[in-house]
Amino acid sequence: MLELLILDKTAESRNKIRNRLCDFIYTGSQSVDILPRISVKTISVEELSFQKSPKLILLGSEILSKDRGIVSDVKTLFPNIVIVAWINESLNKLFIIEDLARLGVADIFLDSISANEFFRKLIILVRKTNKKSNSKIIIVDSGKGGSGVTSIVSALGEIYLDKDDNITYTWNVDDQVVIGDSNPKWRGTLGLNAGYKGFTCSLVASYRWGGDIYNTTLIDRVENVTGYGNMDKRVFDTWTQPGDHSPYRQVLMLETPTTMMGFTSTKPTSRFVQKNNELYMSSLSVGYDFYRQSWLRKVGLQRLKLDFYVDELVRLSSIQIERGTSYPFARTFSFSVNATF
Repeated sequence: MLELLILDKTAESRNKIRNRLCDFIYTGSQSVDILPRISVKTISVEELSFQKSPKLILLGSEILSKDRGIVSDVKTLFPNIVIVAWINESLNKLFIIEDLARLGVADIFLDSISANEFFRKLIILVRKTNKKSNSKIIIVDSGKGGSGVTSIVSALGEIYLDKDDNITYTWNVDDQVVIGDSNPKWRGTLGLNAGYKGFTCSLVASYRWGGDIYNTTLIDRVENVTGYGNMDKRVFDTWTQPGDHSPYRQVLMLETPTTMMGFTSTKPTSRFVQKNNELYMSSLSVGYDFYRQSWLRKVGLQRLKLDFYVDELVRLSSIQIERGTSYPFARTFSFSVNATF
């Protein structure tokens, strides 16, 4: 039995949604064999704290238009609950949907939704609530996923250590602790200027050894991808089925930009704190001076020098992280000719 709670500001709005869903359920039960048994119940905000944790709660458009913080309140009371939003056209805006997803809404139901679309979404959500308790657990190699204690990640969730080192399945901002040190043990610069029989070479480089960095690329481009934005090729290394040993959790590609939003989001975790060892060759120039050549004066030149420059030559690092997100990254090439007559 799937218990579905409807929470909205007024009894009228709650009953309106309930009647709509009951019509869907009655119609669908006549033609769809795979529907679960569903119990629909309406509750007020005042009754919420006295309610046993259901599998799924539907928040109406009236209460969401007044205070979207109700999503966080529900999550605090029932950390493992699946929350969906029933919204009207006035709330069907990308910035509102993004805010709802950030707060923890798993999916969006428009009030103009059809019965078929409702059942398609409902079946996905029911499968998700079942997987949440039956998901396989895999071990993440800390050497690949990050530094510190090896993390344990499930296909659709993660096991954490709170600030008292107790195992928990619920991410809590109050349990965040300081991990790692961004300051390197050694850092310095290297420079080279050389010349031989007219050839010149100049190289500027820097190095750092030790120190930690939070690899946001693994969050934004691997684990929290939706299929509607840029992705890192390491999405092919994510967990897909029991028996896989992967440094990254399962990725769920969304059918639409709003489907199941917020559900697969990876929270800040020590899995992506990594050692940042780096050798950075920032610039290189090579050139040749023809001052020794006898043919210069024959063509009316006293001196001729050619130079070739490269900026952002190469960066060798112990981590793979996206560059150019805070400041544009570009590798530039230039060529110069200096002639004296």
